[in-house]
Amino acid sequence: MITGVLKLVNEDTRRTINEFNSTEGDFSVQQLDIKVSELPLGRHAHALKTETWVIEKGEGSALVAKVDKNGKLVEKPRKIDLLDGSILHLSQFEGHTLYFIPGSQAIHFSSKPFDYKKPDFVPCPELVKENFPELFE
Repeated sequence: MITGVLKLVNEDTRRTINEFNSTEGDFSVQQLDIKVSELPLGRHAHALKTETWVIEKGEGSALVAKVDKNGKLVEKPRKIDLLDGSILHLSQFEGHTLYFIPGSQAIHFSSKPFDYKKPDFVPCPELVKENFPELFE
């Protein structure tokens, strides 16, 4: 059994992140409070871990697409609507950009702990709604 406590690890103009990182259990849990909706969250994929998001409160959308090891899209992105209670599971090399309304809250489960020395991020800068306006009409 592993127990832990969520602790504040990051706060900026977009969101507040509380996190429990378990190196013993090889997982991470984050709780996010969203402050603004204009700024995208993510714009990346992961090579080594999977993620599961649970939307506790609020709503938003996600742009999701498979990417290669350099973050280049290998398929057309899909827009996924996120509502109270929605669950979004992301596989390795599944690029994601999330947009939420202010006041939204989400829990994020990761299959690996966050490594501050070597973060598992594959940047996906082209995965933003401005590049796919037809998905947001």
